[in-house]
Amino acid sequence: VFVAKFRGIDGAHVWSRRFGSIGNESGRAVDVDAAGDIFLTGDFEGTADFGGVTATSFGYLDAFIVKCSGADGSGIWASRWPGMGNDTGFTLAVGPTGDVVFGGRSEWYGYGQWRAFYSIRDGATGVERYADFHSHNGSDSVTTSVSLDGAGSVVYAGYFTGLINLGWTSFTSAGTGADVFVAKTLSGGW
Repeated sequence: VFVAKFRGIDGAHVWSRRFGSIGNESGRAVDVDAAGDIFLTGDFEGTADFGGVTATSFGYLDAFIVKCSGADGSGIWASRWPGMGNDTGFTLAVGPTGDVVFGGRSEWYGYGQWRAFYSIRDGATGVERYADFHSHNGSDSVTTSVSLDGAGSVVYAGYFTGLINLGWTSFTSAGTGADVFVAKTLSGGW
């Protein structure tokens, strides 16, 4: 995984960093907070070094979220999605209050079935405030886009096959292919 910063006025290179381990890693999405610090998500395996902070996977590919200093790319904190199979972080967004939400897919206990997830983290510490995942046995779903509004509600979208449970509502895909979903939570991700 790499992350690089370029100056906006002329595109000059400011710094770049390589993160990872001896295993496989992929960077998938990046965002910047009001202070200029950087958030990155993707997937990794093993124990990965993210600019001086580490995260250890459960044993398969795990989704990660990392906060890095905008000044030099050094790691501030790193965390993983606690899935039981292969997991991937596909999307993230910093909200107006500095919290960050990331989402992707989580394999259900290594059975090849994907469940869409999102997780709200305290932007300063990385502590999880709320998380949820959605799908149903025999179905697949993936979160591909997330956002946090000013009230702390998560708006997220993705795709699913079969049946998906979103809050108190269930949807069944129209055919054998994937359908789109979009959902909005109450404040705090509930």
